[in-house]
Amino acid sequence: MLWRNSVIELSKLFSNPSRNNKFNLIHFLKKLKKDQYFGGFNINQIKIKEWENQILENKDTIDLILQLRDEVYAHTDNKTITNNIDTPTFEQTEKLLMIVENIVKEIYFTVFNSHAEIENRHIFKKPSGIIKILASEKRERIDRLNKFKT
Repeated sequence: MLWRNSVIELSKLFSNPSRNNKFNLIHFLKKLKKDQYFGGFNINQIKIKEWENQILENKDTIDLILQLRDEVYAHTDNKTITNNIDTPTFEQTEKLLMIVENIVKEIYFTVFNSHAEIENRHIFKKPSGIIKILASEKRERIDRLNKFKT
């Protein structure tokens, strides 16, 4: 469930800009430029350009996220079964999260003269811990069921 929600929320942030998508980062970054709506916030224009470049550098990962959203998680009314869909790695997903985190932190610092505390994302860094817990719980359930058989 966490992965599904991550895919859907990341797709909102990184999808192609449109009027309907008010959470889109590309659209928001354009509005932060000096001559745009939020230009008065005085966000460093070099940082905005760096963020735009980082988004472009991660286009393949973003495309994978959007494909997963469209073909697997969000548009389930489509009756065709899609096979062989690739998924981004945790490391690729982490890069996207870091872009978002850096934007949020810079805005908090520049606009509010404050610090944004971002929750730690260890689940993406070390998913093996979760896998071990799930495997252990599965073994325990199987053992309990086997006790009933005898």
